[in-house]
Amino acid sequence: MHRTTTQKGYGTAHKRERDRMARIVNAGGGYCVRCGNWIDPSFKWMAGHDHHNGGYAGAEHYKCGVGERNERHARRRKIRSRVW
Repeated sequence: MHRTTTQKGYGTAHKRERDRMARIVNAGGGYCVRCGNWIDPSFKWMAGHDHHNGGYAGAEHYKCGVGERNERHARRRKIRSRVW
């Protein structure tokens, strides 16, 4: 069963914030909150989450965001494996 973006927690507030970021990125003023480099508007990017306060950190390269997520999940797996 596929869930909609709203069911996944990406409702109106998320879409509004991503649209705001898109205007900045598309105008050539977007910088990645993870690596600090400029985001080329023709490249894939995403709205980066702030995992401390639950909000949005800002625009980030897709690879930076996915890489950060994978590292976080890997740390959790390592912690769990020590407990078992």
